[in-house]
Amino acid sequence: MEPGRGPESEKAKQWILSARVQGGPVRPSWPRWWRGTSGPWWRTSRRRRGAGALFLATFVLITQKRMAALVTKRAELDLQISLLAEHEITRLITLVTAMAERMGVDGAQDPELAELSQDVAPEKVIEKMEAQKRAHEPKRR
Repeated sequence: MEPGRGPESEKAKQWILSARVQGGPVRPSWPRWWRGTSGPWWRTSRRRRGAGALFLATFVLITQKRMAALVTKRAELDLQISLLAEHEITRLITLVTAMAERMGVDGAQDPELAELSQDVAPEKVIEKMEAQKRAHEPKRR
């Protein structure tokens, strides 16, 4: 048999002609589960991906904000611990220097020990840090 001839091709020709007579080419109907969505699957898929990306970006930004707040709290705590340690070390230097003077140790008169035994004022440290921060900030117009 020649291609394009035979019972199958005749059925196909009849089907095409009947489809044209009935009002144009046959469009496949959407599956039952798809009805109610707007358009083909790729349109709704794009919308869902866009909404998912929006929610994901929102959650990431919220998490980053919380993490930044935690970092700030940790930095403040670290500063407080450092100042407390500085205060305790200053007390220890004063005590050991007094003990060394009483025992007659030669290193007790070191001028560096007098400077190290002075207490650090937290307010001055904070003021100096803020001044450095302001100096490094870009100027706003």
